This record gives sequence, C-alpha cells and structure tokens, in this order.
Amino acid sequence: MLKNNGEGWRSRMRAPTPLAKIHIFRQSAFALAWACSLAGAVASPIAHAQERDNPLALLYGDEETVSIATGTQKPLRHAPSVATVITAEDIRRMGALTLEEVLTAVPGVHVSLSSRYSSLISIRGIHTRLNPQVLMLIDGYPISELFTGSRAPTFRMPLKNVERVEVIRGPGSAVYGADAFAGVINIITKSPANMAAFEAGAVGGSFDTHGGWIQASGEWLGWTMGLSIEELESEGDRDRVITADLQSTLDAVLGTGASKAPGPASTHYDITSAQLTAARPHWELSLNRWTQKRGGIGAGVAEALDPDGYQDVQQDLLRIGFDSESRLDHWRFMANYNAFRLEQQSHYTIFPQEAVLPIGSDGNLDFNLSSGPSLVQFPHGLRAEPGGIDRSTALEFAAFYDGFASHRLRIATGYKSQDLNTFESKNFGPGVIDGTQPVAGGALVDVSNTEFIYMQDESRHLKFVSLQDEWLFYKDWELTAGVRLDDYSDFSSTINPRLALVWHTSYQLTSKLLYGHAFRAPSFSEQFSINNPVTVGNPEVDPEEIDTVELVFDYRPSYDFDSKLSLFHYLIEGLIDYVDADDLPGGSSLAQNVHDQEGYGLELETSWRITDRFSLKGSYSLQQSENLSNGHSVPDAPQRLAYLDASWRMTPYLFLSSQVRHVGERSRAAFDSREEVGDYTLLDVAVRSENLFQFADFVLSVDNLLGKDAREPSVGPGPSIPHDHPLESRRILLEAVFRIH
Repeated sequence: MLKNNGEGWRSRMRAPTPLAKIHIFRQSAFALAWACSLAGAVASPIAHAQERDNPLALLYGDEETVSIATGTQKPLRHAPSVATVITAEDIRRMGALTLEEVLTAVPGVHVSLSSRYSSLISIRGIHTRLNPQVLMLIDGYPISELFTGSRAPTFRMPLKNVERVEVIRGPGSAVYGADAFAGVINIITKSPANMAAFEAGAVGGSFDTHGGWIQASGEWLGWTMGLSIEELESEGDRDRVITADLQSTLDAVLGTGASKAPGPASTHYDITSAQLTAARPHWELSLNRWTQKRGGIGAGVAEALDPDGYQDVQQDLLRIGFDSESRLDHWRFMANYNAFRLEQQSHYTIFPQEAVLPIGSDGNLDFNLSSGPSLVQFPHGLRAEPGGIDRSTALEFAAFYDGFASHRLRIATGYKSQDLNTFESKNFGPGVIDGTQPVAGGALVDVSNTEFIYMQDESRHLKFVSLQDEWLFYKDWELTAGVRLDDYSDFSSTINPRLALVWHTSYQLTSKLLYGHAFRAPSFSEQFSINNPVTVGNPEVDPEEIDTVELVFDYRPSYDFDSKLSLFHYLIEGLIDYVDADDLPGGSSLAQNVHDQEGYGLELETSWRITDRFSLKGSYSLQQSENLSNGHSVPDAPQRLAYLDASWRMTPYLFLSSQVRHVGERSRAAFDSREEVGDYTLLDVAVRSENLFQFADFVLSVDNLLGKDAREPSVGPGPSIPHDHPLESRRILLEAVFRIH
C-alpha cells in the first residue's frame, strides 16, 4: 500500500517475517505484470487461436463460461481464478429459497450468523464479526453498505430473477477494487431475453412461509423489456430457542428478572424484490429495488432477546450500460453509470423492559466497574432507533483491444462518490441521560444533527485506473497480468497486482498458478463511529491487505466427468479489530489494525454425469487459519467442509435431487472455555415435476429432512449466548410455476 503522510512516501521497515517476504514477492509480481504488458506491445506475432477453433472447445462443446474473473466471458476451465458458477437450473433443482442457501454448495464457502442473524459469508477461513471481506455484486456493482462495509442488515436475496451466481474464491481487487478480499460473489439477474413471455408462481410451507412472483417480457418501441416482481414473507422458525442471553447474566448478578430468555430468536421477514430492464443493441437500462419490512433481528443487537425490534431497509440500484460490441476494428468500448441508494431504519430494544443497567457519566452502558457507573432502571427498556441513507454514484469506462495476435488488453478507469447521512433517536447516551437518574424514561430523544449521534455525516470519493493483459505467449500457455490503482480521499492509495499462469497441459488437464494482492477499505464505522458504549472508530486505521498464491489442476477426461484440485496459501496483514483503550469512556474499544493471519488449505471438487438420468457433484474443503498475533486458530471458522449433490431424473418429467452438507472442526476463541462447537451434517431433498401440461412446474423441497439440531457459534466474552445460535429445523415448501413462452 502507498501512503502519503505529508513527508513523502512512507516505507515500512521490519524484520524479514513471512509478511515482509510476501511484500517482496508482491513488488516483483507488480513489476512482472507491467513487464508482460509492455512486452506484449512489441512481441513478435504468435498465432492466437480463437475459441471456436480451439480443439478443447470442440471437445467440450458448450462448456460453462464465467465473466467475474476478467470482466469478459471466458470458459470456466480457462478462467485465471478459482471460480464456481451456479445457474438458474441449479437453483431450481435445489429448491433453494434465498441466495445464502445456494452458496453452501460452493467449496470453501461457509454461511454463518451474526447476533442479528445477518448472514456471515466466510471464504477459506477468513471469518470476522461481519465478514465485509467478501464483496457482493448485483450485475457487477457492489451492494455494500458504507457503515459496516458488509451487506444491508439481515439481507436475504430471493432467487426467481437470478440467471446465475458467479463466485471466485481468492482476491479480486485487481479487477473490482476494494473489499474483493477473500472472494467475490456476482448475482447476475435475468435479461429480458432469458425471461418467458409470462411467468407466475407461488410458494408456501413451514413457519408460515409464503410468497409469489410475476415475470414478463416483450417488445416496446424497439426495446426488449423485462419485468420481475417477487414477494417473500415468513414468520420464522419459533423453535430456534435461545435458552439464555446477555440479560440473563445481568439478571443473575443484579437479582433482576428482565430477560426474555428462554425464547425464540426473532427471524421473521417480509421481502420484496423488483427489477425493470430495458435493452436494445449497445444499450441496457435497469432499475433494481430490494425492500425489507419489519425484519426480525435474531438474538438481538446486544445478544439480549428483542422480540419487538425490527429492521426496515430499502435498496435501489440504477444501471445504465453501453457496449460498442466491437463496432470498431479490434476495439470494444463499454461504459456504465450506476446510482446506488440504501436507506435503513433500525428499531431496537437493546435491553428489555425493567432492565437495570450500569450507566456511566456519559449516559452510555459502562461495564467497567472501576469507573464507578451508576445502576439505572429502564422500565421501557434501553431503546434506540439509528438509521442512515447511503448514496453512491459511479461512472466507469473500459476498453478492450485484441489487435495483437497474442494479446487481449483491457484498460479501465472510473470515479465513485459515496455519502452517508445519519439519524438517530434513543433514550440513553450523551445528551439524553448522565447516569444520575435512578430511572430512565421511555421517550426517545432525537440526537440527529448533534454531537451526540452515533456517527456524523461522512463522505468518500475514489478514482481508479486498471490495466489487464491476457497473453497467449506460447502454444497452450496463457499469462493474465493485471494491476489496479485505487486512490481514496480518506486513506490515500493502494496498488493491487495479479498474475495468473494457465497451462493447457493436455486436452483433459488445465493447470493454473495464481497470485493476487487485495485490500479491504475500512468501513465508516471503523473510522468514524462515536458515542458508542462498546466500539469507537479510528480515522487513522489502515486498509486490510492480503496476498494469496494458488495452484489449481482442472482435469476433464470427458464431457461427463470433471474434477478440480485447488491448493491455496494466504497471508493477511492488518485485520481490523476493536481493542481496549484506556482513554475512552466506559471501557469502549478502539478500531485498530491488530491482527495478522495466515491460512492454507485445499478444495477438491468433482462432477460426474453417470448416466443421462443420474449425476453427482461433490466437494471437500480443508482449511486452516491462524492468528499470527497469538498463534491460535481463527475461532468459529470451520476447518472441514463437505458437500454432496445427487440428481436423478426418475421420468422425463420428474426429478429428484438431494444435498448433503457437513460443517466440522470449529475452534473457540482463546478466552472461551466452552466445549468446541458441535459438527453438523444436514440433508436436503427436492422433488420437481417439470413441464406438466406443457406450462407448469411443481417443486416439493424439504430442508434439514432429519430434523438435526445444528448450531452456529455465538461470540464474545461470557459468552452472551452460551448455547450458540440454532439453525432452522425441518422446513417443507411447495412451489408452483406457470409460464407462457
């Protein structure tokens, strides 16, 4: 990372640790990337066979392609990354309801839970409180909220308008910039050309889950139009009982009885997803809206049950895209304008009615007994209604040139503006109470636009330029070299190179050696959060950085069988966490770059179409991550993941599929004396009737068929939730689809 501290560029001098060595390798890779690009301009022409003339393409026919690795479509086996594609057909076959359910099929990917039961998507053992290290895109544009750097609170993505999901495991900052750290997930929505003329469907089942959708496409004034509207609602599984919470601990110490535990986690939701798309040659316009009304907040924002709390979110994405489609010889130009708006309003009862809580002189919670906090009763509960409006606009240009016989160049540049406006009402904290009141009132005080809010309005601006060269420098050898420079208004600049050597070893085998450097920008909460009883931001915090090396073997002896082995090793510098700071009130913790992490492992995956009617897919992931600051394994991250998918066409119109997934070997934090988190193995099945009466499909799906008690780890000293977070019990859904082509 380059950092201007006002005295010129600062160099970091340190002993030759593994992290220092990887810095040297990164600089060499950066130099080699530029050298390869410059060499391409003067290299003697080498015959560069087009895909349609490649014997491999003739052998494998319509092999799946992926665009997430380079920004253009490329056969999956040639992609300079470790990539997985989940198609709409895969989603239908699984009977999946939301995005998180299909991501469990990706090797090396684990979906866990935060205290609010937002999905934590960890890749290759990179597992943190909110997992902002995974970048999620809709049609290539990030949907991260500015405050946490992760997805919107309790984000759930319905799937009926999804054409495919592309996932890369490993760094992607050379193409996508910030936060493409552990991996990238791109949700590609349906274009009008991929929609039926009319389709309608409904789903219903366990936990009072129900929903419906309508899709339609057609022509209007020379534009191909597509419309999709989907509604999904559920009361949640009331059997996900939390037996004790943080308020239970306070009750035991103070002799009170305010806790709502034992009681069910709050997992109800009401989601609407809609998209309007218009396309014509060279142009595409789309407006995507995702809305959540009164979404439940799991075990509570402070891990104290909050059955009355809820989350409202509205997320809008406007995209205008231009593609010259090779209008000029050897050149292709693309331009995109994106406007993203995310508005959220939280309604929290952080601690329940009749709670008695230690309050410091600043009016915030203060569990530091040495500072002499006062005990204050909250008859109406400790309540807060924070919110904010994210606004981001981005303009990006890309040019592709394939005039050289053995090169394809990609040059891109862009500008993004990001703003966060905050508002908050609460019945505690500075400007509201000062700890001298024996009883706090229930009325909420609006502290918006004052010094007492959780964060002042903030903004960020960034510019970037990137260069990528796909160079077929010798028969069957291809080198992808790329580099991207991002310049931020609030923490200077970063340079992120990548190198990918792909060797088509034989018609059956492709070998890859990959290197990438990536970064995660500090979130606004890590930089600017104030008046928080637990965590405080630090404007001096630096981006997190990662270097990853991967070795991949893709073996495909026939069109019916393929297997892939991926070996990886990474080093992370400067993971951000919150540490105790003596000069902060109430024992609050300050955001700092405090952890380095090393990880390594393997991912083995295979797909076998045994007969025309029966096929198998499976994967096994082994991953080990260590906190280099203390030598302990990274807590809560599974070291073993296994997945098996069996699909059987019983008749021409009837399909049976089943998925078995295993999660194992999760360590506790060093300070956590509980037994290790229990392993679990879950079985899901789905039966699908297709093209019944030529226009109807029906799907019956059962998740967690055997009703296993599976749990994801709770965190924190104590811990607040001693028996971890339960996953859903058995869920049965019936879906009906009717369409006119």
